[in-house]
Amino acid sequence: MDAGSRLPIACTLDAAGAEEQLAAWASLRSRFRRALTTDAGIRLWFEPSTEAAVREIAAKEAACCAFLRLAVHREVDAVRLDITSDQADAQPVIALLAREAGAPAAR
Repeated sequence: MDAGSRLPIACTLDAAGAEEQLAAWASLRSRFRRALTTDAGIRLWFEPSTEAAVREIAAKEAACCAFLRLAVHREVDAVRLDITSDQADAQPVIALLAREAGAPAAR
């Protein structure tokens, strides 16, 4: 992505919508399994029973934060969510979402 086509690091949700979305992320905490940081973002794994919720949360996040890419994958014994961005400025947002979902803070 060239500098002229960069998306703004901005969320389109209002304050109440953002609070609701963060609460949705936090609802996954008890079913969080593990995380792996990648060059472009993070991979999060959850219990298989979370698939519908993870898909719903990811779809809403993709709609309000166009600078993020969210991809949900069904694995044999887990649901994996990849949160990535081509923009380095997005990494703090990715880290916030991961922490809300239960991932430990990066060191």
